[in-house]
Amino acid sequence: DAWHLFPTRSSLPAASDAAEGAGRPQTAARDWCDHEPRAALPAHVPAAALMRFEEPQIVQRFVVGCIMKNTSQIQQEILRHGDIIVTGKADETGAACVEKSFGWWALAVHAFPAASFLAKTDDDSLNLYGNLADILRERSLVASGRMLYVGWPQYASFLPEYNVPCGWSGGPNGALSRGGCNVCKNHHFCYVRGVSTGEPINASTRGPFVFATGALQVLSRPLAARTFTGPHAAEFVRRASLSRRERFPDERNHLPWAKPWWEPWECQFEDLTVGYAIFEASQALNLSVDFVALSDMVGDAGPTVRELATQVTVHKLELEPARLAAMAAHEAELNRRRHTQEVVRQQRERWMRRLRPMLERLNASTRAPRREWVCYGRESFAGGSAPEGRRARHERLLIAQQQGPESAAVSRAQAGQERAARAFVSGLATAAQGWRLCLLSVQDEMRLRAAPVIDLGRPGGP
Repeated sequence: DAWHLFPTRSSLPAASDAAEGAGRPQTAARDWCDHEPRAALPAHVPAAALMRFEEPQIVQRFVVGCIMKNTSQIQQEILRHGDIIVTGKADETGAACVEKSFGWWALAVHAFPAASFLAKTDDDSLNLYGNLADILRERSLVASGRMLYVGWPQYASFLPEYNVPCGWSGGPNGALSRGGCNVCKNHHFCYVRGVSTGEPINASTRGPFVFATGALQVLSRPLAARTFTGPHAAEFVRRASLSRRERFPDERNHLPWAKPWWEPWECQFEDLTVGYAIFEASQALNLSVDFVALSDMVGDAGPTVRELATQVTVHKLELEPARLAAMAAHEAELNRRRHTQEVVRQQRERWMRRLRPMLERLNASTRAPRREWVCYGRESFAGGSAPEGRRARHERLLIAQQQGPESAAVSRAQAGQERAARAFVSGLATAAQGWRLCLLSVQDEMRLRAAPVIDLGRPGGP
C-alpha cells in the first residue's frame, strides 16, 4: 500500500435522511495499480483506526483485477475482511488502471443496485467522509434529480484517432484554447529524433470537456449506469486497450511515426479517460449533468495544506514511516554517488511526519460548517449572453472598492465565478446537453480560501 494510517474499510457516504432520497449504501473503489497488496495490517496501525471514519450506510471495497502474483495474499485478505472485489479485468499491465476502473464502474452498478452514488478514490487519498456526506445531502444539488458528477475539476479534449488526450487545463477557458490538439506537440507520435515536429494534427478533436481528478471521482448511480453499462463503453474499452503502431520511425531517413499512431491508454490518464467516457455518453444519449466542483476542497499534500477540517480529500499521502525513511535514504545514496543535492524525498518525509499527527486527530465528527451551492446553467446568463466588457467590469470593481475592501473582494470573486461558469455552460462541448456547473456560493468560497494554511515546511513544524 502507499499508506496505511487510515485503512478505510467503509467509504463514500450518502445522506442518511431517507426524505432526501438517500439513506442507501454508497460505494467507492481503491486504485490498486502498481502497488503490492497487503496481507495484514502493519503493526504501527492502531486497531481503533479501522473504525474512526465509519458512518452508517457507507461501503468501501478495494478493487483488483485478474492478477498473476500475490494471489495467496489477496485470498487471505478476502477471507479475513471480505472487502475486495475482483473486476475480471486485466491487472498489472500498462492499461490496467483504466481498464480496471471501467470494470469497477460497470460492476458497481449491478453489485450495489440500491446505491445513490458510486465513486472511486486513489489509495493515497484520505477522504473526510463527513464533509462529503454533507455535500451529497445538500438539497440544492440533489432535489432537481439531475445526474451528478462530483470532484476536483480539470478540463481536456481528446484525439480519438490517436487515443490520446490534449489541451489539459485547470479551467474551461484554458481548455477552449485546445493546446496540443491542433499542432503536433508533446505527444509520442510528434517526436522525430527527440524533437516535436510542430506539424498540424489533421484529426478530429472531441471536447473540450470536464473531468474529476483521480483523488476522488463521484458519480450518481444513473450517470454511472448510462455511461459504463452500454455497448459504446464496451467497444471503447476493447479498442482503447489495443497497441497498434503501423510503422516505427526511421530516424536515419528522418521519417516520423506512421499515422495514425494509436496509444494504448495509460494509468496517468485514468481520471481523464473516465471523464471522456462520460462526455461521449452524454453526447450519444443526450445526458444533462451537473458537475459539482470541489475546488479548494481537494488538494495534494505538499509543503502546505489547507486546514484539514475544511477539506473533502487530502491527496498524495505517504504515511508509512519505513517507506518514507527508505525513500529518503535512497535519495541520499544517489546524491552521494552522483554528487548532487536532491532533497525532494527528504523534504517529503519531513512533511508527512509533521502531517501525520494532525491526521490522527481527525475523526468522524470533523466537519466543516454547512455550505451553500449555486448551479450555473445557460438560463443563468439569459438576457445577458454577451461577456462583460473590460471597461464595464473595471467600473463595477471601482464602485465596489469605493464601498470598501470587503465589497470589492466579493465583487471580484463573483466576477471570477461568472466568467468560469459562462465558459463552462456555453463554451464546452457539453453545452448542447445543458450541463451545469455547481460552485460554492461566493461567501463560502471566500471563507474557504481565507481558512488557515498549514505550513509543513516551516522549521520546527506545526
